[in-house]
Amino acid sequence: MADERTERSSTSTARFCLASGPVQYRPPSSVKVNACPLLAPVNPDLAARIWVLLQRGERRIVIDLSGVSRIDAGGVGELVRTFNIASGVNVSLRIVHTTELVREALVRVGLFDLLSADD
Repeated sequence: MADERTERSSTSTARFCLASGPVQYRPPSSVKVNACPLLAPVNPDLAARIWVLLQRGERRIVIDLSGVSRIDAGGVGELVRTFNIASGVNVSLRIVHTTELVREALVRVGLFDLLSADD
């Protein structure tokens, strides 16, 4: 019985160690924001889709903003909140394909480089 417990415990420890160490390359999961402005009040759909990916164990998430025509403080806040949640669990979250207006707004508040930086 003691041998069986030791075996189980060492197996689960081994799994944990493997999960927290270097992993094989896996393409990032992608979330495409539907064609719309990202304005307050912000639709909770983006955060819900990110939560699903986090619960699935995704380590790299890319948000495609090509469909976002405009963004305001509420939309910026939602991106920051999503970025902070992902960072808090050591998940890389990046934005891609920003429209000119969205890129300008994110540059103006100093977040474009942070949110669009490569891993």
